[in-house]
Amino acid sequence: MRQAGDAEGLRVALDHADVPEDADDGAWDPGAPVRAEAAIALATLDDPVVKDGLADALWDPNRAVRTAALDGMAARERPVAVGPLLKVLAEWPYPAEYAAMEKALAILVRWAPDGGAEAFAQGVSHPAAPDLDRCHHDVLLALLAADPTGEEAATARVADKLAAELAEAEDEAHAARIGELLMWLGPAAADSIVTALSADTPSPAAVRASGRLRDARAVEPLVALLGAPEVETRSEAATALGHLNDTRAVQALIGATQDSEQTVRDAASEALNAMGMAAVIIGVASVLRETVREQLAAAADSGVAAQPLPAGTEDKTPPATDEPVPPPPTWTQEVLTRLLRRAGGQA
Repeated sequence: MRQAGDAEGLRVALDHADVPEDADDGAWDPGAPVRAEAAIALATLDDPVVKDGLADALWDPNRAVRTAALDGMAARERPVAVGPLLKVLAEWPYPAEYAAMEKALAILVRWAPDGGAEAFAQGVSHPAAPDLDRCHHDVLLALLAADPTGEEAATARVADKLAAELAEAEDEAHAARIGELLMWLGPAAADSIVTALSADTPSPAAVRASGRLRDARAVEPLVALLGAPEVETRSEAATALGHLNDTRAVQALIGATQDSEQTVRDAASEALNAMGMAAVIIGVASVLRETVREQLAAAADSGVAAQPLPAGTEDKTPPATDEPVPPPPTWTQEVLTRLLRRAGGQA
């Protein structure tokens, strides 16, 4: 059939014999050698049925048949069944198929298909895909390095697609999977996420990812999101700022501790606690500056300026007067009291 170029016949031969349940060890699978030879022969042909035939062979229950399909593909110069090959890399069980995954990856790196890394990332980001593993990390980076458009351009494309997918995540587990993939991409992922934060309504998942990526460029967009109308967005922004641990966010987080929603107040307080003494110092300094400004403004409004004491009266006790009732503490003084207590000082 191979000599005759009978691709359809070889395709049918891949279904040869009923495969028993324990076919993987080959002991009770008399049809396995026929299917293996059919897979190798099919890989030598160029016909529309080759892709589907090899796709089936890659998922054959017998390891010998799967290996034969890979060997046949490895002998080809022209790519074939790239999609199915990327699919098995994303979905084959690890570490049971580690050797086969290495062979499949070597084939793809040699073929260097355009968009291979994007297709693989889409496959492993799917909620039904196996748990992410170090092997998936290595495969993704290898495919990015082999991309014909260049590693940098390919990485940026994958990051943009994952960031867009993050906004449509089905649930928190799906968002966490996408977030882990983004972390593998490094600075390119940070570029995409920072851009996503500037959207009119960034998703809470994107806000969470910005904290995990720990890129300082996210500080200003996250500070702005502390004023977002959505409670979840404000809360996630406060948490993300805590992960970034950047003191530029301290004043905004102090303000968020007065948010109308308890979840936001709690997230802001936890973020400040995570920053430790640096947040307290910055907070105290900012509060003191504001207090001084308030006092100067009050003095200017009253039109009263401080006058020096007359000569010779420095030690004299001033005449008794009715002491004015002290005004209630300002918001800044209340915040200062809380910060001092948090630092272990006196109120």
